[in-house]
Amino acid sequence: MHDLDWPRLISDISEALVLTQRELGKSIGTTQQSVSNWLNGRRVPSETKAKRFFNLADEAGISLDGYKLPKKVLKEKQKKLEIKSLPIKIRRLSYQLNELHPRRRKKIMEYLEDMLETVEKKHSS
Repeated sequence: MHDLDWPRLISDISEALVLTQRELGKSIGTTQQSVSNWLNGRRVPSETKAKRFFNLADEAGISLDGYKLPKKVLKEKQKKLEIKSLPIKIRRLSYQLNELHPRRRKKIMEYLEDMLETVEKKHSS
């Protein structure tokens, strides 16, 4: 489900069938707000809703082949999901590290790697 360009697909289905967000939502059994979230890329439809969209795409004569996301985009999405799964404190530190000058960031990362090695050695002994 995550490998499709949902905003573009939903927009094209809506345009082809001449449906507003509310009408589109009603036709697949959801709210206008959910359709808006999908169009803005905040969320993707559930498997059940996706199947209903696929039926609408067929009805509109739209092939799903042109809506597959490139592997690069999929990797970026996966990376974002991994970051979101981290505790908030770690995410904040990560963002702060990215704000630093590259040389300073490199020194901090080297220091952290040395610390990790030391901790791992203590635990393996």
